[in-house]
Amino acid sequence: MVRRQLLKYNFAENMKKALIAIIIVLTAPVFLYAEDNTFLGPTGYINIPTAKVLEKKIFNLGMWVDSDYTSTMNFECGLGKGIEVGLCEEITKDGATKVALNYNWLLLEEKQKIPCVSWGSRDKWNYLVLTKGINILKGGSVSFGIGTENFDRYPVFAGLKVIISEKWYAAIDYDGSNMNIGLRMPYIGLLGLSIPGSSDIKGGKILWGYPYQLDLKEIIK
Repeated sequence: MVRRQLLKYNFAENMKKALIAIIIVLTAPVFLYAEDNTFLGPTGYINIPTAKVLEKKIFNLGMWVDSDYTSTMNFECGLGKGIEVGLCEEITKDGATKVALNYNWLLLEEKQKIPCVSWGSRDKWNYLVLTKGINILKGGSVSFGIGTENFDRYPVFAGLKVIISEKWYAAIDYDGSNMNIGLRMPYIGLLGLSIPGSSDIKGGKILWGYPYQLDLKEIIK
């Protein structure tokens, strides 16, 4: 009986998220790929945050799932003065739910030869990350950061994003445990693969996410 109720709950949750994704796809007039959110919330590449923060009145929404049937729904917003905050709800395949608060605070803005630097928190672990735009990557960037001991397996992470065209980009990052690679495509979202970084971590995972950005600067005065 408990298993049957749990399966019904998971089905209802997945249907709700699928419906939200369909609505977003059908109503999205423009794809704004400046800075997407990640599987676990904050603005970044695939699984790691970057030092880029959302501008005031810019909102990121996202729905992510993996082949282990773990799904997340994210909401991030820019408050201005280099501050981004958000919420991430994670639901595992056994129905367990966890809600985490995220924030990212820009400490140093990017200059010609100096990367931008931010301090943030994601689900009770803290991190410091540097991000530098690379002209030869057509607006892409590279990032490197360190986190607390709760940051997956190792307290270091890094990533790279390459802009292919206005509606396409590729990203790769290492989150302290896994190497993640992904391709962002119009109307499909970001399709990726998570590869274990150590032999004692079992299997890889297929990732799919649909990040969506709203610019309300002209609407919210």
